[in-house]
Amino acid sequence: MAKDTIKIIILIKKHWVTIAAVLLTIGAVLFLYFDKSNNISSLIQGAGVWGVAISVLLMALIFLLPIPSEGLVVVILKIYGVFYGLLISWAGATIGSLALFYIARGLGRSLIKTIATPERMAVVNSWAERGGIPGLLVARLLPLPSFFANFIISLLPTMTAWRYIWTAAVAGLPYFITMGLLYAGMVRGAYIWLVPGLLLAVFSVAFGYWAVKKQGS
Repeated sequence: MAKDTIKIIILIKKHWVTIAAVLLTIGAVLFLYFDKSNNISSLIQGAGVWGVAISVLLMALIFLLPIPSEGLVVVILKIYGVFYGLLISWAGATIGSLALFYIARGLGRSLIKTIATPERMAVVNSWAERGGIPGLLVARLLPLPSFFANFIISLLPTMTAWRYIWTAAVAGLPYFITMGLLYAGMVRGAYIWLVPGLLLAVFSVAFGYWAVKKQGS
């Protein structure tokens, strides 16, 4: 029994990101299922500013970890609608990115080796350091979790808090706009928004992989 428990603990430690992502997705699906009549959403909306603050805080915490945020974004969109949901999600992500900047600076450069692979570090560093502001924006659009990009960029010697945060805020817009369009098309049934949402999603993925390939050539 003890050996089985140890094996489970080791497995969880090794795959905790995947497990967390799966649990978050399941949680989002369950929320949508039990909130068909909007009873839960209405209850949270009734909390006023506290509900908004908690939503922003949860979004910020997600962006402090290498966990996909789609599940939480969908829940926030369901509660507050597409426009306000995206605004709340974007604000939380921006705050989380800024918090990560100071955490990364405090922990130091040595920790980055245990978080990001040399390949990821090389491609992000190259775009961010050589391309100026456009390169920094491209680095944030690369096809890797924003946690890794934020962590690597925050440790660049020339990076300031202001330059870091405004590029994070701008670069995050395509992701949240895509999520809003896809949500409106698939969940809300406004299928007309699926086309621009899918096009923006395909363009973002294609652009990211083009940037990686261009940097490697």
